[in-house]
Amino acid sequence: MSKYTIVKDTSANEYALLYKENFGKVLKDTHKVWAKGQKEMGPEHLFWNGGKKIKPLNLKGMDQETKHMGIPVVHFYKDKKVYETAMYTSEAAYKRYKLIKDVETENQFFQYVEARS
Repeated sequence: MSKYTIVKDTSANEYALLYKENFGKVLKDTHKVWAKGQKEMGPEHLFWNGGKKIKPLNLKGMDQETKHMGIPVVHFYKDKKVYETAMYTSEAAYKRYKLIKDVETENQFFQYVEARS
């Protein structure tokens, strides 16, 4: 079984890399992005928190097995660095991201994308 899968975002016409990442890390990273976005949100935004101070996400009470399990995440790259991620856990994600090809390394992904440009 391959470690990575190349996917194509059919909405953005862009290639990305799908692989499993630590669930606790994904939750913390998602929380950081949400917290950063709060500065630009107002009452008209669904996820606005009313302007309250945001503390770092605390996963102390979370079950260790759940915290360390792998969750499928799509990573988008620019200049070989991740600039955006998306969870691959919903029906909408399954429809949006077309599975292209399994690869063993990130470098194989970059070679594939470069060959298509």
